[in-house]
Amino acid sequence: MLLAERQLLFLVLSFFVTANVSNCFAQSSSTLNISDIGGATANSFDVTGTAQLSESPDIFSDLPEFGSALTEYDLQGINADGIFAAQLRGTVNRKNNVSTGDRTLGVGLYEADGVIDASDLYSTPIQNATRDYPQFSYDSSTENSVLVEMDVTQELIASVRRSTSHIGMSVRAISGTGTSTINPESPIELELTEYYANPLDAAPEFQAETGLSFRGQAGEPITRGTTRTLLDDEYTFSVERNFDNGISVDIQKDTESWIVDMSAPGRVPLVSGDSFNATRWPFQETDSAGFDFGDDGRGLNSLTAFFEINELVYDIDGEVLSLDVSFMQRARGFFEERTSVGRLKFNVTAVPEPSGFLWLAIFSVVAATTRNRKVDLRTRKLHS
Repeated sequence: MLLAERQLLFLVLSFFVTANVSNCFAQSSSTLNISDIGGATANSFDVTGTAQLSESPDIFSDLPEFGSALTEYDLQGINADGIFAAQLRGTVNRKNNVSTGDRTLGVGLYEADGVIDASDLYSTPIQNATRDYPQFSYDSSTENSVLVEMDVTQELIASVRRSTSHIGMSVRAISGTGTSTINPESPIELELTEYYANPLDAAPEFQAETGLSFRGQAGEPITRGTTRTLLDDEYTFSVERNFDNGISVDIQKDTESWIVDMSAPGRVPLVSGDSFNATRWPFQETDSAGFDFGDDGRGLNSLTAFFEINELVYDIDGEVLSLDVSFMQRARGFFEERTSVGRLKFNVTAVPEPSGFLWLAIFSVVAATTRNRKVDLRTRKLHS
């Protein structure tokens, strides 16, 4: 194989590997870094509310003394809009050489600073008032441990939204006798089980030329926390220019309807490559971009959004021939803020998969190599 051909094949293989690696790392699952772990105890009859640190993360339940195992995790660098699932999970063990019996444990989260001290025992919890939080029970006379597992997606989003540097977890005995403990070498872990550093990557991919895909965080009011893809084989997509010189898309199926409205600041026409932070269309200020994603006549009274135009082609009269836009919309005024993300395509020609480019390039290289070898053999015969 000639040098130029080897270089071409290397470039093609590099493109194929790079494209697939970038797709693999769009979504990640990772355990948050632990900043500190320990315990604290206090006397329930102490009106001054003082507490003392414990050398080990034990959970006391013998009145008047109570205690809590405390762990704190680093939240710095996490994008709240990219959190779609998070949970805490681990084992609480029976402590040896203590009385046995039924024990019930509760788990709470609180805003922290990364260093455990006695005051953390009285920290204000991060709590959704509408949620019924689980409890965990076991009989230490017959069981050595209990699995503690809880979804903490909403609580984690709320904490990151408030720019909290660390989140603390408190495991406390609610009832029962004796002492339980958490092994400092194997603490309960707080894990981001579905997280996107770039929230736009969370929108489902689809190959159709026309369609809308979207998903929302738990509690997001427009998507209702669901993930969906609407394609033009079932839905009718109508695209037109709106009075802000922007674009409005109406998507219909029987009585179901969805809308996506967008405009650039100053009523300037949108073009390929545009990306804007936006407020609710059509109520945005003149110097602000506008955006709105809603369904069935329902929308958000207060929102912030971001959208980017991946492709936009107009005809000679200014009507939209093709459109490809990615967006993120954040609802405000609910239990903290909830985000939805989506991808809208209209008459967008599908691009071949990287593997298609790979096989086409390999075929071309092989064909060129074979052709060069035939020429070389024929030349040799002529000169022999």
